[in-house]
Amino acid sequence: VAGLRLWMYVPLAQEVASRDFPICQTYLDCVLNGCLEWGGSEAAEFFITSTGAWSEFFLNDTPLGRRPWLHRRNHKLID
Repeated sequence: VAGLRLWMYVPLAQEVASRDFPICQTYLDCVLNGCLEWGGSEAAEFFITSTGAWSEFFLNDTPLGRRPWLHRRNHKLID
């Protein structure tokens, strides 16, 4: 996204998600809400398409995952 500056945390030891350490929905919600707030849907889409090595190990760790509208801002856009 032209002109958009993003800051991100990059750990020194980078590992792919695993059964013991899956990608958490709450983390994706946090990152994608930031993208939506600062760069709109274009920034969110860029984050998703420019991130590689997506894993099959995913954990929906949100409270009341069956009713996302109660606890997850922008759940319709993110999901």
